[in-house]
Amino acid sequence: MELRGVEEHTRPLVPSKADNTPAPTPLTDRKQSMNKRIILGLVISAAAAVLLVILLCVFLIDTSPPPPPDPGVPWLSVSPKRPYSASVMLSSRSDTSGGVGGQLQLCSLESCCSTGRFLFTAPTVIYIDHHQSCNTFVMDKNQKMSIKVLNENPEKVQIDRFEMTLEDGATYQGSFTGPQKEQWSESFPLEVLDLTYRHQKTMIKVNIKNLKNNPRNAAYLNGTKIEMKRKGDNRTGCFTNPLPWPKEEGTVKLNDLETLGTCFTYSIGDTGSNLLVRYHEPSNTQFTVSKIKIISFAEADYEWIVRQPGQNEGDMQWINAEFDDDA
Repeated sequence: MELRGVEEHTRPLVPSKADNTPAPTPLTDRKQSMNKRIILGLVISAAAAVLLVILLCVFLIDTSPPPPPDPGVPWLSVSPKRPYSASVMLSSRSDTSGGVGGQLQLCSLESCCSTGRFLFTAPTVIYIDHHQSCNTFVMDKNQKMSIKVLNENPEKVQIDRFEMTLEDGATYQGSFTGPQKEQWSESFPLEVLDLTYRHQKTMIKVNIKNLKNNPRNAAYLNGTKIEMKRKGDNRTGCFTNPLPWPKEEGTVKLNDLETLGTCFTYSIGDTGSNLLVRYHEPSNTQFTVSKIKIISFAEADYEWIVRQPGQNEGDMQWINAEFDDDA
């Protein structure tokens, strides 16, 4: 027998590296398949959890407009409010004949707005909603409020003091101290002006019918108000605060600043038959206003009557009030 032939047919005693890899078995395949399924399940679960968090954020985060004021809080206590008008009182030495111009800057909540240019008169009244840069500006009663004035000719026009009224009738004042050397004055803080019955010019009586329940025991119905202005006058008139929610049908008196708002100091004594009135009424109003009687306290007690003023919001029209000079 030849040794060569034995060597060719003998398997080596030490296995090669390729022989170390175990051959796949059905059990191994099942384990790998199970691992893949587990990983896939974890990925799907994680994706579902992320999707759930996103959906919760969408539904739980409130992106809707802020709710209306709590009707249990007195309307004069609700803040912030938009400015309604500003008045600049001049000293008796002022000369406005040359058409001296000015501007106002109102500041609150660390922000300011500036009105457009106006001409000084005696007195000067600026209705803020006529000035686009300020007609959405709000002022916080609970924070510092201030005013600055631009006077184009301090030598001809001398400013004595300021008054500013918010949309709810609350009024603030500031006194001018010292000579004005620069065109823009320094910033003056505004302080509450206590309006008393001596300032009152108007009273309003409202007839209420079809009264429904008041489940929240609200003091007023937000969105309701009475607006008045003089016929042919492009200036802003006045409007009341939200109407009190009556406890029973009948007559409700608006006879203080809380209810009359900017109409508390609005004089209509010489208006005669040229008084226009309109009633703002949201679609969900829980009562019907059947008649409005307006009484002026200026010089003589005059009365105006508006019958059936109720209109749905969006279809409000000015109504010519019936003037009764024999009241």
